[in-house]
Amino acid sequence: MKLGTTAPEIATAPAIEHVITAPLDELLVEQNARLVEINLTDPEFFGAVLLRKSTGKVVLAMPAGREPIEQDCAARFLLAFHLGLPTDQFPTFITAETVTPSVETGE
Repeated sequence: MKLGTTAPEIATAPAIEHVITAPLDELLVEQNARLVEINLTDPEFFGAVLLRKSTGKVVLAMPAGREPIEQDCAARFLLAFHLGLPTDQFPTFITAETVTPSVETGE
């Protein structure tokens, strides 16, 4: 590093309290995320976090028609999970898992 230059900032995850209490619109902007509603009727599907490799943008995909408070809680939980933050302050019936897609070999 040359003298007089500064090191690039290293992004850090926000505190879980911030994820829980910040206005959702602001939180989504801070995390380069957006919420999209999808037409999926599976009652077991809570939502998904998708990461666009080309842009680094985070997409929170959730079923359409969810009550606003339910959607808010789901978005915050998914962001916390994505950021590796503790999720013990959310209802215990909400769980998540990481799924890594497999690549077809063409066989």
